[in-house]
This record gives sequence, structure tokens and C-alpha cells, in this order.
Amino acid sequence: MMTTSGGFSAVTPMPTMHDLAGVVRDLAAAADRVAGIVQLQRSVQHLLRVSDALCVWIDWPRRTASSISGRVSEQLEELVIEVAGRGRRSLMGSALLEPVGPAPARAVLALRRPTTLAFGRDELAMIGALAIGIAPALDRLVRADPGRG
Repeated sequence: MMTTSGGFSAVTPMPTMHDLAGVVRDLAAAADRVAGIVQLQRSVQHLLRVSDALCVWIDWPRRTASSISGRVSEQLEELVIEVAGRGRRSLMGSALLEPVGPAPARAVLALRRPTTLAFGRDELAMIGALAIGIAPALDRLVRADPGRG
């Protein structure tokens, strides 16, 4: 449960560094991009208690953005390319776009919660650390086949 200060109460503690390291290890061990990203999205959704977790990667030469389902909508593509290009997160109410790696990032994590639950400052720091941690493995998986959704 969220407290009024935007942090988690003792009932639902934040993930530990060990939990986050497990997500990084699992992605690093993935041999296949789709399977790795499916697992990443599930793990992030479970650990961070978000209703939606989507990994979107960018094909910079074509300026397109894709997920495991294929090319994303034009509106999401514009937002993702902007966030990845700047290398700075974008927080819009209960939705978060977090660049994965330094600018220009190759990917962005899109996270969403129910509208009544905002991301707390500690959570944002933790999500930023996770994004930095998964960047090399995600970069390897995306480079293996950048255009395929």
C-alpha cells in the first residue's frame, strides 16, 4: 500500500537489490530477445506492482520504436524516441517512461499504475538503477536483430 508520502508501507516493501539483481541476471542469461523481454516485463510488473510494463526499443537509423508485439503507435513512438534521445525519464501522472542506458538510449521501459498510485521518489531511484543495470543485456538482445518486433 502507498503511504501519503508516496512511499510503500511495511505491508508491501520495495524490492531489494537482490531482487533487482535477479532481473538483471535473468535478462543477461536470455538467448532470445522475445523470451528475455517477456520475462523482463513480467518481473518488472511483479516486483514494482505496476499494472503495465512494456519494453520498447528504438531503431535509431529508421527512428522507429518497437515492442515484442511489433511497432508501437505513432504517439508512443514519439514519446519513447524523445525520452531515449534525451536520456531523461518522463513522468505523466501514474505513467513513467524510463530510458534504459545513457542517451541516446536504445530502449525505454514504459510503466503504468492505476491513477491513484503515484511513483515515489525512492521508487524512481530504484527504477533508474534497474534501467542502468539491464542496459547492457538489453542492448545485446536488441543489437542481435534491431528491426524485428
